[in-house]
Order: sequence, then C-alpha cells, then structure tokens
Amino acid sequence: MNIELARPDDLPELLDFLYAAFRAGNPDHPRFEALFPDLFAPAAEAMARHQIIRKGGRIVSCVGTYPMTVRIAGCRVPAAGLGQVSTAPDMQGHGFMTQLLAAAARRMEEEGAAVSWLGGRHDRYGRHGWELVQDGYVFSFSGGALRAMDENLLVSSAPGSAAEISEAMFAMRDAATGVEDAPESYRIRLGRGEAEVWTAHRRKTDAVAAWAVVLPKARRVADFCGTTDGVIQIAKSAALRHGSLSLPASGADKGLLERLRAECAYMRIGSQMLRIVSLVRTLAAYRPLVEAAMPSGCGATLRMTRGEAPAEEVVLGAGGRAIELDPKRMARLLFGPERAGDVPGVPADLHWLNAVFPIPFTIPELFHV
Repeated sequence: MNIELARPDDLPELLDFLYAAFRAGNPDHPRFEALFPDLFAPAAEAMARHQIIRKGGRIVSCVGTYPMTVRIAGCRVPAAGLGQVSTAPDMQGHGFMTQLLAAAARRMEEEGAAVSWLGGRHDRYGRHGWELVQDGYVFSFSGGALRAMDENLLVSSAPGSAAEISEAMFAMRDAATGVEDAPESYRIRLGRGEAEVWTAHRRKTDAVAAWAVVLPKARRVADFCGTTDGVIQIAKSAALRHGSLSLPASGADKGLLERLRAECAYMRIGSQMLRIVSLVRTLAAYRPLVEAAMPSGCGATLRMTRGEAPAEEVVLGAGGRAIELDPKRMARLLFGPERAGDVPGVPADLHWLNAVFPIPFTIPELFHV
C-alpha cells in the first residue's frame, strides 16, 4: 500500500475522515478545523504534514507530524509533535497505524527532530516506541480558597480572537519555557478552544508584568510568560472567574516552582509520551545543561540500540563504561520520572547520573497536536 502526503484539495475529505474516526470513540469530539485551526490551513505546506493511506479511493488512515523548536532551561530542542493518528473504524486491524507510525518516525528523523511528543495513551503507543516520562508539575488553584492577591498588579482578560499582543509582549516569550513561533501563526493558535488572553499590569506604571493563554472550558493555562508574581496573579484571577485553574510548569523553572508550591491548592507530577528520535541530537541540544551538571571526573558512554538500525552512542564527561539501553529505557533515563540510577539496565554504582538526569522537557498545551 502507498503512503501519501495530503494535498490542499484533500482538506475537506481529511477533515470529514478525522471527525468520523474520532467521533467513533467520543461522540462529543469537535471538528478538527475548530480544534486546531493552525494545523489545517488549506495550504500545501500545512497539508503535507499529514501522511495518509487510501483504500478504494478513500482516506482510511492518517498521521500528522508537526516540527517545532522547544526552548527550555536555556536549550533549544528540535522536536516533532505527533497527532491525528487514526484509522477508519471499518478498516482497523490491517496494520495501517503501524505502517504510518513507522513512516512518521522515519520522517521525523530525516527532518532533524531530536524527540517526538504525543498526547496519546501508553497502552496504544508504547509498543511503537513512545514512552511515558515526566512532564514537570501541575499546580491547581481553587477559586474559593485563594490567598491574598497582589495589590501592585492589575489583571485583565480578553477573548483570544480580540486580544492585542504587542511586539514587546510577544518578545517576553523569548525568555520563557515554550515553543518558538511567529506572531502571525500564534494569533491563529489563539483560535483554539475559545482561548482567553490574560494580562497582569503594574499598577503604578501600567507595564506588562506577565501574560498567559487560558482555556476556559478546560480551566487550564495553555501558555504563559513574564514575572513569577504576574503569572501567579493571573492564575489566581482566572481561578476566581472559572472556579478553579490548573497551571502546568516545567521542572526547569525553579523560582516559579517554589512560589507555586506555596500558593497552590494541589500539586501533582505531570506525564507525557516521548520518543527519542535521535540520542545524538537530543544530548547535543541539552549539552549546556548536561555539562553544567556533570560531576568532575565522572563519565560514561550512552548507547541506544535501535533494532536493525545502527546504534547511537554519546560520550558523557570523561567517557568510560557503556550503558546500553533500548529507546524506551533511554527515554526514562533522560527524562524520568524515576531517578536515572533506578532505570533497569543502568549500573547501580553510577550514582552520579542522578545529578545529571532527568532533564526537563515540556510542550505548553497551546502547542499540543
């Protein structure tokens, strides 16, 4: 069977196919042009992100891969989101998903991704190479039990479609954990989920201290940037309006984490599905973070097996003993949630690895696919 790249004239059929496929498991599932307006533009580049299989002239299976660059802990990580994985209900059991996921993995490697993210179930995607790893922390605010608000900050909100985001505000994202984007495409993303843009201003100067994108139906913060005080003021204000609010935060944002622990009602460890597309590219992207954490005089060689493909090797520090793991265990070593020394296959006496790993990775919900 042939795997094709979708074309602009496939858009109506593809949208109808996806809607029918996902509604089979969830009758309330929205249409994809409303859910992801940024991913389904009728342009050749956007449509070619979707690989499809046809049978009898109709689309029967699909997967989408979406390149992105994630900024985290001073590093720029080339990543690819995986989404819209689907097969027509009457065509399941023919191996279409297996073939498309393998093709998507090859495509991501060819396009230079270091890691691949998806929001699906572990029991479905684990056997295809994605692993459940840590995704920072999720802090919950309850509108009925909030601590005192900061009187030095004023908070306002507007629908995402009408929000005014100045160049200076958008530039604030450069210093935050997040996904690189252009202002034009970011504004299209704000059409997702009836998003709201919340802004915290300094009372005396009216300067913007922080701003965030809130999804009111989900009652979650989907993206944010700015000062810790401003972000927390926004979270409290949105929780008061919506009754409660969840704010995911990366383990890389140490100062924010400490404040959120003190202010929130509940905290839990987040999880996500990751696949290491390339060990070499992953550790090259995180080199500044890894080198800063490496204890003096320590070293090892990480070796990731890849089935019939050649294994990848990366030397840490002074080099030394080889640690050979399959991609799923390597993902757990690099990204948690357990300590590096607790991952099966890692020698128990290499305690220094716990000072280096896990490394943080997270994709704000506004960029989920």
